Amino acid sequence: MRCIALLALLLTAWAAGAAPDTLLFCRGGRVWLLPADKTQPRIAIAEDPGWVYVQPTWIDAERFVTMRLKGGETLRSHVGIVEQTSQLPVKPADLTWLKSAGAALGIGASPAERMMAFTKIGRRGEEQFDLYLTLGALESEWGPSRKIASHEMGDVGGPRARLRFSPDGKQIVVPTFPTDVSATVELYDLRSQKMLSPLWLDWQWMSEHKADGAVSCVGWLADGRLALGTLTTGLYLFDPAKKTIRGVDTWEMGKGGVSDLSVSADGQRVYYSVELYGDGGESASEIRLLGQDGRTSTILKDASSPDAMPAAG
Repeated sequence: MRCIALLALLLTAWAAGAAPDTLLFCRGGRVWLLPADKTQPRIAIAEDPGWVYVQPTWIDAERFVTMRLKGGETLRSHVGIVEQTSQLPVKPADLTWLKSAGAALGIGASPAERMMAFTKIGRRGEEQFDLYLTLGALESEWGPSRKIASHEMGDVGGPRARLRFSPDGKQIVVPTFPTDVSATVELYDLRSQKMLSPLWLDWQWMSEHKADGAVSCVGWLADGRLALGTLTTGLYLFDPAKKTIRGVDTWEMGKGGVSDLSVSADGQRVYYSVELYGDGGESASEIRLLGQDGRTSTILKDASSPDAMPAAG
């Protein structure tokens, strides 16, 4: 009976349902790939002792970029590209490692705009640091680094959500370090080179509309709505045309949080990473799906940081 119970537990932890899109995700400090409509994922990058992999992000339908952290420590990072996903797993030595992105804090990509991005921290004296954003077209050199924010020194914390481009490539959601708890991301306009203040990052407005919780990750749906993950109360959908917000998978504050999310290539589905907290201090992670029908389901357990494959071409 004990063997049967253990086997059932392991199977539950490995796969909970099929995903209609091919997903990259993290489990046990490694990068995995779950093919569309399958329940069994496979390792994407071979074992790399001493390194923890985070934020696997599609560049296009064939390539993805990821970070690895030395000993799991933030800012002790390398950024590398897997050039072909047709034969997995690939060896760490076979990744294209981007020297200029070393010590990055976060990464992102826009397959539609053929752009990549990363952020870094620059310390300024003993009491402040600056956050820098670097952009580059996939087939050319990186552009100059832009200082986008300044902050007082403190605990940087671990990697959070990826950088996310808007569908038109003109704006980017960047994890940053606010002085209050309204959000752990900001919206940066690439044309004006200024931070924006959208309604969905306004703590007072969110609270007044029963959407408590600091926004931790963002994604755009095809119909113009935004998916908003929060640190403490779950997943919401914001309609900018109607200026309304609705909870789609929510819970009492302190029970869990959404750490990252990804929208499918057709803009119809949302994959989001949930961290669950037990009363005894234990925690667990899983990836859930908000389907086109508005229903939510668990796709993978013991998994985080999902990214749905973009459209081919």
